Amino acid sequence: MPAHSLEELTENGWGEVPNIITTVETSERMRVPDTISHEYIKCGDDNKVDVLVSHFNKVKQERGEAKALVFIHRDSSINQFMSELAQKDIKHRALYKEVMDINKYKSFLRKFKNGDIEMVIGTEETVRGLDFSFVGTLYLTEVPRDGIEYLHLAGRVGRMGREGEVVVLIGGEKQDRDAGRLER
Repeated sequence: MPAHSLEELTENGWGEVPNIITTVETSERMRVPDTISHEYIKCGDDNKVDVLVSHFNKVKQERGEAKALVFIHRDSSINQFMSELAQKDIKHRALYKEVMDINKYKSFLRKFKNGDIEMVIGTEETVRGLDFSFVGTLYLTEVPRDGIEYLHLAGRVGRMGREGEVVVLIGGEKQDRDAGRLER
């Protein structure tokens, strides 16, 4: 299986090839584990929630259960995303509301582990330092700005040798360009 550096992914593009990335690395020392699969899905900006929910439900059906982290771009509204997601049949929470108080965080973590919460929505900043080793799927609603950001975000799943999946939802006018950036 060929390895692709993150620099190659973000600078050169893949062109017209399947939308699965085999391995991602920034250097020998900064490598996303081989146990993590990488995929992107092209969609419109106006239907990202529908595409995400459809993919999540497919994963849940295949595995019997699913737990996911969803990263919203820092310029996007978590509350808007949450209100769209509230219309779907997925138990979800906004991470920033759960980490301020240690007792609230412990309760949130327990609910997330046992399936009372299936999906947690946050930004890159809200997850720093937190470890969700039981989460198998990570959704990115925007293409990360560089390889280091992708590496940091992808590292939230597939921890300690476990399998994980990173799904990037690519929407809007820059869809082809962003897909090319990931395919490099």
